[in-house]
Amino acid sequence: MNIFADHLALMIIAAILSLPMGLLVAFQVSLPRSRFLAMLGGVIGAAVVGFAIYWAVEVTKISLDALTYFLGCLFACSAGVIIGAVLANFLLDVITGTSDTSSQEL
Repeated sequence: MNIFADHLALMIIAAILSLPMGLLVAFQVSLPRSRFLAMLGGVIGAAVVGFAIYWAVEVTKISLDALTYFLGCLFACSAGVIIGAVLANFLLDVITGTSDTSSQEL
């Protein structure tokens, strides 16, 4: 069994390439007091989405061409970075019990 198949290499490359732009967006949407936690949540989010795609391809044994697989992984991991950052912000607000009282909506 070759654990480093071609689609795993494409997944790793797509996940790494999705991080810079995804982390920039995550930095912009996160609160100032939780930016480091949002960056960590973004990296974890990309890893979880990457693992989910890899697992789905392994279980279903589907056949995709390399470009479609790479672009799908790139966009999905970018979304995973942003979702991870937003969830990290939400969890920090739930744990600390505070919210951003300086927002314009109040």
